[in-house]
Amino acid sequence: MQGSWLTTEENGNADPETCAFVRKTFSASDIDYATLFICSYGWYELYINGIRPDSRILSPSKGIYDYLMFYEAYDITDLLESGENAVSLVLGDGYNLNANVYMGKYKGAKRFKVCINLHKTDGSVERIVSDETWKFTLDTPFISNNIYNGEIYDASKENKEWLYKGYDDSEWNRMFISPLKEKAKLYCDIGPFIKINETLNPKKIYKCNDGRYIFDFGQNMSGFVKINLKGERGTRIRIKTAERIKEFDGEYILDTETNRAAASTDTYIFSGNGIESYCPHFTYHGFRYAEITGLNETPIKGHITACVVHTESESFAYFKTDKKMINRIYKNALWSVRSNSFSFPSDCAARDERTPCPMDLFCYLKSAMYMRSPDEYYLRFLKYLYSDKKYAPRFNMTWDGCMIAIPWYYMAYNSNIIPAKRYYSKMKALTIKYLNKNNGKIPLDSFGDWCAPNEEGDYLTSFSSVGETEYYMRITVCRMMADMAEKLGKTWDFEFFTEKAISAENAYKKEYFKNGVFSSAKQSPNLYALSLDILNEKEKAITAKKLKEEIVLNGNHLDVGIFGISHFIEVLSNLDAADTALECFLNADYPSFANQINRGATTLWEQWCGKGDMSSNNHAMFAGAINGFFTRLAGIVPLENGFEAVRIKPVITKYIKKLDLKFDSVKGKYEINYKMAGGEFFLSVNIPPNTKAEIELPNGEIFKVGNGKFEFKCGLQS
Repeated sequence: MQGSWLTTEENGNADPETCAFVRKTFSASDIDYATLFICSYGWYELYINGIRPDSRILSPSKGIYDYLMFYEAYDITDLLESGENAVSLVLGDGYNLNANVYMGKYKGAKRFKVCINLHKTDGSVERIVSDETWKFTLDTPFISNNIYNGEIYDASKENKEWLYKGYDDSEWNRMFISPLKEKAKLYCDIGPFIKINETLNPKKIYKCNDGRYIFDFGQNMSGFVKINLKGERGTRIRIKTAERIKEFDGEYILDTETNRAAASTDTYIFSGNGIESYCPHFTYHGFRYAEITGLNETPIKGHITACVVHTESESFAYFKTDKKMINRIYKNALWSVRSNSFSFPSDCAARDERTPCPMDLFCYLKSAMYMRSPDEYYLRFLKYLYSDKKYAPRFNMTWDGCMIAIPWYYMAYNSNIIPAKRYYSKMKALTIKYLNKNNGKIPLDSFGDWCAPNEEGDYLTSFSSVGETEYYMRITVCRMMADMAEKLGKTWDFEFFTEKAISAENAYKKEYFKNGVFSSAKQSPNLYALSLDILNEKEKAITAKKLKEEIVLNGNHLDVGIFGISHFIEVLSNLDAADTALECFLNADYPSFANQINRGATTLWEQWCGKGDMSSNNHAMFAGAINGFFTRLAGIVPLENGFEAVRIKPVITKYIKKLDLKFDSVKGKYEINYKMAGGEFFLSVNIPPNTKAEIELPNGEIFKVGNGKFEFKCGLQS
């Protein structure tokens, strides 16, 4: 990509939190088509002749700044005029030194490079590139911008004429060529991109005696608040967000505990020019509630809205039953996955972290294969992980396993073997180093079944079943490596990783299998064994019996963390105990999903208890819980890579009489609808073109069909 790296700071040192305005005018004529490429440290907004080329925000995607930077491409053909044109940028901080220590932040000032290619009708190409003729000013309406603390915007300083040709920028400064040595490789980001995906109106408005207003949008989310208000010039309003509220002296106030050190506050200063619309440009928050101070009248509908911000998806899976609580559990999982889908899968949206977390993603990646339309989103994260040469693998697979799982899931669920080919040598090296660690013994310096029920809700109390979970991950990763090796024709590797998986299975049983159960009948270790199918029939029967007994003795309560929960419905359904699994999910008592929902949850919590110093109210890591919603309750599993062939076998449970599922696979949309009435089971399926399905009804009848819409019915046992 041609062009120089430009900065507003001659020495390249970190610049102020204000945003820079940058512009360049150029002439264009006889244009066939035109493209613009841009790469930036920090987030940017792009304008051509005052118009945004598209709706993406918080661009570009985060890079590993010493090794990998993502650049973006735009088609700007229709935005150009014959003659003079203006390209303008607003530069925000993004992941600079203010970002969390675990974020992988960039050093130095905000900087960027641009290359505009003007493809002319005579076949020639003229290039406009970033150089010292570009100009900037720091005298902008942006007083400050910070990913965690928010944005201060002074609209009284607005002058949007700077976005257009003909603006007098003679008093602006020339850009500096960055003196910093840029080492990162540039990689074109083809998306998907972060956008405002929908807007929500408040469900309730609380007017407080001190003039504050608290807006309840009824849904925890990632994003920010948008205002459409009038105000006198210089009047200031403050918008502070949080996931919770609490009562104090008879009134509601924000409960900002889950924000930690993030101020999560946006401030707007009015220009006084009629109705003014504003939402932040270079920050986002995790919130359900917004407290606004400085309003001079009670707002009405349309004045205050919440913008739901995350990486776009062409569609999300639709899942609905006749049981409202089951539907809410699904929605909570979906909203948590959405809220933590930015340029990478993040851990949370509210507190001063919002960091990449491969462990979390591993635990819900299977669900995500159903939830999101097939796209390149998780492959960008894979590129990110493998590009970090400073990244020191923890060599425990609870954390590193995602680096193996993403290529495997894209192969198995999206019929895309390219990631497995591209990263195979790196995956192999990582896995072998892991297997050789500690002379082949299981590492115990790992997270285990993270965040199983505990009353404290802090870091030290969140470890559980560490050794058992690491064995589960070793077996799983070795099986994935063997599968990919076989598909790629690597016979020796297939045999090697198969042997390592079998060896780990035997070692797991030897160390933890006593008297017919693993780890004294703890839920997750036994769910692992039954899911992995490592027991003979006699052992399986004893383990299954004791697991179900332990659950009943535990009052039908969950006792699992983020790894165990992903197998709960699937394994218990396989044991003809789907009702037991759902009873645990629906139990009104702690710990359960219904308990969280009854306490106001609209997303998945980090801790079952919902309290403590590590207790985000919007964590996606428990979203693996709904694996069984797709694979057992709706009953669809792929029999061939990419859902080219599927089995549809809905599990019957007393809690569901009607179920609808729609999701997009790489082969097209699958639809499953069933209902039970009058002692009969009615099933309707829609199978996309060039696929086939094996349908098994509750009475054991099996039908094999190709694409198209089919209806079946059978009697139900009383």
